[in-house]
Amino acid sequence: MKKKARKKTLTVKKAVKISDDSTYKRSVEILSRVNVDGSIAMIRLDSDKNFYTLDGIAAKIWQQFNGKNSLRSIKVKMSKDHNVELDVIGRDTNSLVKKLLSLNLIKLEKV
Repeated sequence: MKKKARKKTLTVKKAVKISDDSTYKRSVEILSRVNVDGSIAMIRLDSDKNFYTLDGIAAKIWQQFNGKNSLRSIKVKMSKDHNVELDVIGRDTNSLVKKLLSLNLIKLEKV
């Protein structure tokens, strides 16, 4: 009797669409603190195996995720504060948001 080969399935996650009008909030399952050097240390409360750090502009962006600041206002602030072109900071911020969303470190508050 021959064994049938199992079909492999590929799961494709839905692409995350980032809107400049959206606001994001830090996940309540995350405990974070600002270190003396300005970096952010984060740990998931539901698992002691997931530890994350952010530094530089990424740490400053993290602090802006309060559910009130639009993504656009965060980008403009970071661009002005760090003298970086808006389109450059915009791409980097979108990339960071996608990564933080995929790790469930932030949640979409409103669109």
